[in-house]
Amino acid sequence: MVKRKMAKRKKANKSRKSKLIRATRSKKSKKSKKSKNIKVLVIVLAILIFLLFFISELFSIEQEPVVLATNMSIEQKDGIFFESILYRYPTEVLVIERTNQTKLDLGVSSETDRLNFGRLVFNVTPVVTKFLSIPNNGERPAKIKIINYGNISQFITPDQNNIIVQPGKELTVKIVLNITELGYYTGEMEVKIKIPKYDFLIPALYFS
Repeated sequence: MVKRKMAKRKKANKSRKSKLIRATRSKKSKKSKKSKNIKVLVIVLAILIFLLFFISELFSIEQEPVVLATNMSIEQKDGIFFESILYRYPTEVLVIERTNQTKLDLGVSSETDRLNFGRLVFNVTPVVTKFLSIPNNGERPAKIKIINYGNISQFITPDQNNIIVQPGKELTVKIVLNITELGYYTGEMEVKIKIPKYDFLIPALYFS
């Protein structure tokens, strides 16, 4: 009888130990699952933040300036993935009607710090051309984008836009003013230059 009771006690102790072992194992597995889930969540968040910054630098939002430029200015931004350079040129033209009293000081302005198309006579000099040279002195290709603002923007057209310029090369853009109405028109031309900071980002320029 005593031996049977001892055997039963041993079995009970063994079952208790096995239950404890199972419980501790299940707790450990749950903890490991939670830690794995946290790690995965952190990685996903890091990837999302990376993509958010990358997209925000690659695809800049075009928004008309609150105040148009009155003098040529240069703005430079050093981002995580791209370096951005912004040239702001004031643009203006005065189109008048031809009369017998028209003065002789008409014509295109030769100013280099602004795109001043001067004083033009309506239906006499409707199309005016200027040239803008944009060199790439960096070590990587650069994306060039030209945007016009103001009431003059409807009459200005660059002959090429969204162009990638290779290192050591120069882009010459023909700016054509085709004026069709009398009046005084002003605005701003922005030349945006985007340069990748790393070689593996160069292909992204073709999709921006």
